[in-house]
Amino acid sequence: MNSSREDHEPGHGAATASDATLDAEITLLPVLDHLESHIPSGRVNRLVDLGCGHGIGTVELAKRFPAATVIAIDVSPAMLESASNRVEDADLSNRVEFLLGDFDVDLCQLLEPVDLVWASLSLHHTTDSASGLRNAVKLVAPGGRIVVNEFGAELRVWPEASPVTADGVWVRFGQALATSRIDHLGHDPSSTNWEELLNSLRLSEVGATECQILHSPVLSSRERRWLTRYLRRAVDRCASYMEAQDVLVIEELLDSAHPEGIELSTDISIEMSRMLYTGVRASGSAAQEGKSS
Repeated sequence: MNSSREDHEPGHGAATASDATLDAEITLLPVLDHLESHIPSGRVNRLVDLGCGHGIGTVELAKRFPAATVIAIDVSPAMLESASNRVEDADLSNRVEFLLGDFDVDLCQLLEPVDLVWASLSLHHTTDSASGLRNAVKLVAPGGRIVVNEFGAELRVWPEASPVTADGVWVRFGQALATSRIDHLGHDPSSTNWEELLNSLRLSEVGATECQILHSPVLSSRERRWLTRYLRRAVDRCASYMEAQDVLVIEELLDSAHPEGIELSTDISIEMSRMLYTGVRASGSAAQEGKSS
């Protein structure tokens, strides 16, 4: 069974809706900007947010595709309730529908095909990535598009010459995050070749794009707040996978009194990326009958 996307960031966990909101502001909105710039809103009348979580992306999709009806799908009733409240607060209830569903199974019998399926950090939660993707493609109408947003480059903090970021800390930190994610999911999401799977389903215009979501030479107060929360959650979840000295390095970054920590440093910067994989279902295509397994 799959999980909603906001239950596992960064080392699986935005613990609160507030954390999830801040995560989305920093890491999701730039990706949606890229999506919006490549898909004319007038061509999208119905779209699915697959694994909607707290509904942050759902609201943004409804705003960016103002002519579209958005169908928000999640396996968690609690997440759907949170998403529904967020949609209502945004005064978008007349354009958003909610569906409790597990996309490890075929959902195409539950709704009509749509022009766009958006799957953000959700498909890697499926028991089998190929099967989950195939089920998602079945929701796409002929001529419609699927866009899969997945992990790219892990977070890195600069400058590496700083005493608190030297000696390969971020390489090892990224490895610890990846290992903890594998243990959490039961498989390695980075091993999934989404582009190859999309091609196996006979979609056209298949492509992969790395979307740089963080590249800040000088951190804003909002980015500092996000980085502090992100690293705190990561250390709490990944400490057992990290060397003790690396944990101490990150604790120094989190120390509000440390001159080279997140709060006081004047030159600390960060970068991270996501990967967008996309494909179009051709008219008359039997994409849903793809042979991937």
